[in-house]
Amino acid sequence: MHFVHASLTRKREVRADPGDAAELLDVLWAHATEADLLEHARGMAHPDRVDLLLFLRQTEPRQTPGPEQTPGPEQTPGLEQTPGLEEAPGLDQTPRPEQPDEDRPEYRAIELLCRCHRASPLLQAKYQPPHPQLPA
Repeated sequence: MHFVHASLTRKREVRADPGDAAELLDVLWAHATEADLLEHARGMAHPDRVDLLLFLRQTEPRQTPGPEQTPGPEQTPGLEQTPGLEEAPGLDQTPRPEQPDEDRPEYRAIELLCRCHRASPLLQAKYQPPHPQLPA
């Protein structure tokens, strides 16, 4: 499970309403698809914005390799230069492939928010378009 914090900034001429977070969550769920992997969402309204915490399922199930599948230091490039790493309890030394950008939870969350804003006259009237601030 991944969680992503996002915000929609209220337009200056729009006054805050106690029901803004619930309204935004309704729009979010109305436009979410199975591909978004949205599991749960929370919202909190502030005078100038609504903050969202989106809980997204992982793109693929995490598999814990058995001892015969876990590469040792001699099989993992660069691991042999780290003294003591192989003795660290609970350390998963399995190399993982880089996740493509479009599969990263931050990108999926921003794509969902942009899609909601484009499709909803309510969001267009109350909030500025989402400005993605993606990590490098």
